[in-house]
Amino acid sequence: MLKNKLSKKILSLLITAYIFTAFCNVEGYAAVKVSPLPELQSDSAVLYTINNSKDIISHNSAEKKYPVSMAKLMNAIIVIENADTGADFRPKQTEKVTVGYEIEAIGHDYNLAGFKVGDVVSVPDLLTAMIVCDADDAAIILARYIGRKVLGGVADSLYKYDRKAIDHFVDMMNSRAELIGLNSTMFGNATGFKGGHISFSTASDIARISAVYLRYPFLCEISRISSKDYWDVKGKAPIGPTNGETPELSDADIARTKLWVNQNELINIDGKYFYEGCKGVMASYGQRTYEVDDYNGDTKNDFVTIDYAVASAYVEFNGIKMIAVAYGKTADDVFGDITSMIEYVKENYVLHTYTESYQKVTSFHVENAMDPSNAHLEVITERGGTYLSRIDELHLFNHVIKINPAYSVPTEDNLYETYISPPAGITKGDIVGTMDIYYNAMYIDSVVLYAGNTVPVYEPLPDINGSTWEFSDLFKIIYDMGVVALIILILYFTLKIFIKIRRHKIEMRRYSGKRKKRPARRYSKAKRIR
Repeated sequence: MLKNKLSKKILSLLITAYIFTAFCNVEGYAAVKVSPLPELQSDSAVLYTINNSKDIISHNSAEKKYPVSMAKLMNAIIVIENADTGADFRPKQTEKVTVGYEIEAIGHDYNLAGFKVGDVVSVPDLLTAMIVCDADDAAIILARYIGRKVLGGVADSLYKYDRKAIDHFVDMMNSRAELIGLNSTMFGNATGFKGGHISFSTASDIARISAVYLRYPFLCEISRISSKDYWDVKGKAPIGPTNGETPELSDADIARTKLWVNQNELINIDGKYFYEGCKGVMASYGQRTYEVDDYNGDTKNDFVTIDYAVASAYVEFNGIKMIAVAYGKTADDVFGDITSMIEYVKENYVLHTYTESYQKVTSFHVENAMDPSNAHLEVITERGGTYLSRIDELHLFNHVIKINPAYSVPTEDNLYETYISPPAGITKGDIVGTMDIYYNAMYIDSVVLYAGNTVPVYEPLPDINGSTWEFSDLFKIIYDMGVVALIILILYFTLKIFIKIRRHKIEMRRYSGKRKKRPARRYSKAKRIR
């Protein structure tokens, strides 16, 4: 009795301890909480992840804004896709552009790198000037050159202000935006400086333009340049006192004597907003004047001058690839919000790798393999894949492998033996199927599967000796015999009918033509007696 009571107490204690442990585990899991979203000061901001191709943080990200310098990102994409390039779409230094009178169409309130009419500059240097120091003159030079190149080129347009070519380049920018799938972006010019109501974009669209921009290694590299001393100013009058007087220099000369300085202070190691891990992309701030249509019926346009700051920043952290974009009025707001959004993701998100590049995912037995020692097909992935999720979510991944229907796959009779029977040999690199990836029962990706090795096969002969008798086989034999018997009967009756018709025709020919006298009937002796 005492032993039973003691056993019951021990069992009760064990159950209590188990329940307490489970409760503690649940509480521990529930204690994983994400921090609140940062309070953003910018008018519009977004944090977009390349891993998932979606917005993690969105603050008025669909609100239309002037694209300002961000238009130069699309300008650079069009240039790199239409210039003479080598490996990895790297523009060649040998492709030179002669600066024309198009730069005289822009005013001194634009950002200038200091180019003059007649300068011969390479495409890579023009791209560097446009991205590093937000050079509007470099942007319009490239627009005229690439626009004319695509249109076919005109010999006498060397120094000409080619408006047609520039307009065509802007059309190319808008067409490329449509291909990306941007519905809230329209470029009115190649610089992003002015454009009134016909030039606009959103923070969300700029993030996606930045993602395309980052596909090109050369563009990534120049977006990380903090400053560049380009001009050779030897032989020019020094800036400073000379014989007690300060020489007067033109604006163009002054422009040629300064560095190209990147306004993206996130990459400037000596800057106030330097952020370790930032790898581009572009920033700009200051004052800009825009044309604004007067919708009261007047034909004239109004002009408005505004303080602006805009930045697009690319950051990598533990495999997480994110682009933060912010539109605001001051650099403090923009760079501060970008830093806050990046820190939020780093603290509250985790990156999962659901497949590696060229990873073996399964193996199939090739039933008709020619070589028994090489009778297994190794199936590998085309590429790797990652998925970004919050730390407080349930992380459950699943996959479904779909084999090419051209191969024979397991039936219900042999589900426990995974095999394939390809009609022809399998060569390494052949596509054998796909693998659908699911995260918490939600479809997220599809990965192509390749053959990892070559497996020669042959057409298998029927195994007569090893065949087993099945009732279905007997039924098939009886069915076949019945069909044969029916065919024989049909042939027999057909032949009989044919013979009868033949005899009838012979009888008809015998009594046709000249009529013969019918022979007298002969009667039997018995009938005559009667």
